[in-house]
Amino acid sequence: DVSNVGRIAGSSGQTLMLSGAVFDNQSTGMVSAPVGSVIKIQSPSIFQAGEFEVRSQATFAIDAPLTNTNGGTISLLGGTIGADSLTNAESAGISGFGTIDSNVVNYGDMTFIADAQIVGNLANEGTVVIQSGTLMIMGNLTGAGEIVGDFFGRRGANGLTVLGDLTMGQSGKVTVAYGTLAISGNFNVAIDNFAGCDLTAGTLQLVGLPGEGPQTLELLAEDVGRDVTVPNASLFSLNKLRLGPTATTVRLVDSHNCHRAGKSSQ
Repeated sequence: DVSNVGRIAGSSGQTLMLSGAVFDNQSTGMVSAPVGSVIKIQSPSIFQAGEFEVRSQATFAIDAPLTNTNGGTISLLGGTIGADSLTNAESAGISGFGTIDSNVVNYGDMTFIADAQIVGNLANEGTVVIQSGTLMIMGNLTGAGEIVGDFFGRRGANGLTVLGDLTMGQSGKVTVAYGTLAISGNFNVAIDNFAGCDLTAGTLQLVGLPGEGPQTLELLAEDVGRDVTVPNASLFSLNKLRLGPTATTVRLVDSHNCHRAGKSSQ
């Protein structure tokens, strides 16, 4: 068994194998993968309440499901962490930039400060903050949590890219300001409060994928006719809607009562 209350660190250019029936990184424990190193954890039972640190070009490979439990932190500093699955608990945190090679379920806080990607699906019931750069989700984004991206004054490409479907529940929240929310699948949002879907200063881009069928775009606002002034946050206004650059067909749908007064189009 491995029970860590101190610090375990790999070496640059080397692989460190940690194995046992139980791997327990306690609240005072830290496991650090320095630049260019590999740390492999082989254990059927993993407890993570301390800190995992993954630096540039380093790899943290776990051959079992990983739960970042309450109080635990995962610091991505340009490296890659992979597991059979990754759950971020309610009072746990993941922060930084780099790659998460796993499906992720988030109940806690995730904060990205530069380009990052999740190679899998993200089920978000907590909070995801994108401070700078682009968070790319290689699968689907689901859940009723909060996604916040405010890029005022930031240079370069900033925003959220979802290569699958974006599906959010009624109590979800998504804000993308001065950046781009790009989706290759369907925009399936059931948010029923205009304050929960704020794209008045952002771009919604429907990209499409070669060989895939039409994309669907949920109509969020009530049909109030032509005599309107935009932007109007109460009408779920978009600053900009962009199609492409990949050729795509978009079908407008009205599947949810997002504005609370009934169907969006009459």
